[in-house]
Amino acid sequence: MRYNYYKDEIEEAVKVNNNEYILSKYTNLEKFANWLKSVNQSQARGATLPQAVTYEGVQYTNDTAAYRLAKFKAEFDQHLDF
Repeated sequence: MRYNYYKDEIEEAVKVNNNEYILSKYTNLEKFANWLKSVNQSQARGATLPQAVTYEGVQYTNDTAAYRLAKFKAEFDQHLDF
């Protein structure tokens, strides 16, 4: 398993200004860290979600551990290559 935002393309760093490259990678890492935080089951507090969300036919209206696990499973491939 590896974090897929870096794509292991060294040529990309050479083609663009190094500062822009580093900033884009930092931004991607920040997005990934925020996603990890959003799927952390131990941080679920039961608050009402801004809008109902459906994963695998189950509708979630509150921030629960079950909701965060379903979110993790549904969005896993968008954030990690496995």
